[in-house]
Amino acid sequence: MIENGFEPINHFLHTHPHWIAYLGLLLRLKCGLLTVLMGYFLYRVYTEPAPAPPRRESRSDTHFLA
Repeated sequence: MIENGFEPINHFLHTHPHWIAYLGLLLRLKCGLLTVLMGYFLYRVYTEPAPAPPRRESRSDTHFLA
C-alpha cells in the first residue's frame, strides 16, 4: 500500500541518477538544520533561570487552615 507510493520516486531516480546526489545533499541539510534546532532548544532550557518555588501563606492564629 505505502510502498506503491514510492514506485514513481524509485523509477524517477533510476532514470535520473544525478538527482540522487541532490537527495543526499538535502538529507544532510535537513539533519543539520534539525541538529541546530535541537541545540537551540537545549540552550534555551539550560540557560533560563529556574522558576522560584511557590510561596506558602504564613500561618496566623486567627485563620484556620485545614
